[in-house]
Amino acid sequence: MKKLIVLGICLFCVPAIFAQDVKKQGDDMAADQNYSGAAMMYRLCIEIEQDEECVLKLFQLIYEKKIEPESADELFQLISPLAQKGNPAAQFYLGELYRRGLGGVSQDYRETKVWLQKSADQNYADALKAMETFYKQIGASGDEMAAAGKYDEAAAMYRLCSENDECVLKLFQLIYEEKIRPESTNELYQLVSPLAQKGNPKAQFYLGELYRKGVGGVSQDYRETIVWLRKSADQKYADARKALDMLCASGDAMAAEGNYDEAATMYRLCLENDELFQLKLFKLIYDKKTEPLNPNELHQLINPLAQKENPEAQYYLGLMYKTGLGVSSASEVEALKWFQLSANQNFADANTELEKMRPIIVEPPVKKSKLPGVLFTVGGLSAAAGIAATYFLEPKNVRLNWNNVDPDKGVEQITEYNPVYFIAGCAVGAVCIGTGFIIKNKAKKQPDKAIAENYGTQSLPQHDYDMRLHIVATGNGAGLRLTF
Repeated sequence: MKKLIVLGICLFCVPAIFAQDVKKQGDDMAADQNYSGAAMMYRLCIEIEQDEECVLKLFQLIYEKKIEPESADELFQLISPLAQKGNPAAQFYLGELYRRGLGGVSQDYRETKVWLQKSADQNYADALKAMETFYKQIGASGDEMAAAGKYDEAAAMYRLCSENDECVLKLFQLIYEEKIRPESTNELYQLVSPLAQKGNPKAQFYLGELYRKGVGGVSQDYRETIVWLRKSADQKYADARKALDMLCASGDAMAAEGNYDEAATMYRLCLENDELFQLKLFKLIYDKKTEPLNPNELHQLINPLAQKENPEAQYYLGLMYKTGLGVSSASEVEALKWFQLSANQNFADANTELEKMRPIIVEPPVKKSKLPGVLFTVGGLSAAAGIAATYFLEPKNVRLNWNNVDPDKGVEQITEYNPVYFIAGCAVGAVCIGTGFIIKNKAKKQPDKAIAENYGTQSLPQHDYDMRLHIVATGNGAGLRLTF
């Protein structure tokens, strides 16, 4: 029994050992460029044991034209079974046979793609490179056919390389330009949408165009149109920038035809595109040609532009405060402020409004100081204290005036007071009162520094009746004072 087992093992092992020895001899012969001898060894290795490595090495000798094949289809006969079994190298070579039309097969790009893709899916390096080359080759073939007016053949090429973004876009263009028929009603959308989602600017432009025209399997939707055109334009795609500008400008044509609601819709969609559309939408609402979306829309549209120093926006914001339209309440002070800011940029309508409102004089609030009052009080008390001290406090000097003798009363007595207290008291009083007047007058001429720094001060030009307008906006409003 043991002898039978040993004999079985030997019968099983000997062919494998012999095949390995034959393969090694074939490798040595190939290294010495004895390709015919190497091919004979590899064929023997295949007959002894269907060794995949021997098959591939024999295939390479024939494929690289180092020996002649035994039959026209020997390359295909050698490599096809291995490719079917999932060998990635064999799959790569079978794809190459179909790509070049060699080894007993006709050129077939579809089969080429199938086998190269199977090999590449197993991360076979040569297949990964070949796929890239294959797509370029197919794309170039499609371009040549399209240039020759063979649009259907070109489309077939582009469909084969549909994993390549450029091929997809070229196929899209053929269908979009109606040079070939689509395979389905929504093929245009199916082709371009994935690329647009991936961030391809050209695809984003085309997807925007589909939504603009309502073709390719989508309904017309200007909102989606602007979304995709803006995404493309943000990547500096020139055609998208032009299309976006033209689309937004179509709101002007709608307004000119009296379609104010449609124009307003277009302007709202284009608000992010250009602040010009904010003004156009504002005017439609302000002139009551269309309804606002909410009570605050006018202010929401115009206030940001006014804050950015747009003179026309500042003028309109002044009108709103003058009339109370679109703001919580009318305010001549706010109106004057915005008219003045607009007029400072030579906006003519703002100057006209200022001329109408010039009798209203507004001065900046002045911070009231208690110091002048304190100084006036101290000054008065100092003077009074000096007089009292002079009268009541010693020393006093009494002398007789012999030049004035009254027979009844006798010699006149004159009381002399020390003038030091009087002079000191009056001097201190004068200094305090004078300082108080200086501080008070200076405060009248200057607004509160904190208010001025936070909100700024503007002055209107002086008019013929010599009045000047100062405006200081504060968190609590502005003070009003008439001055002549």
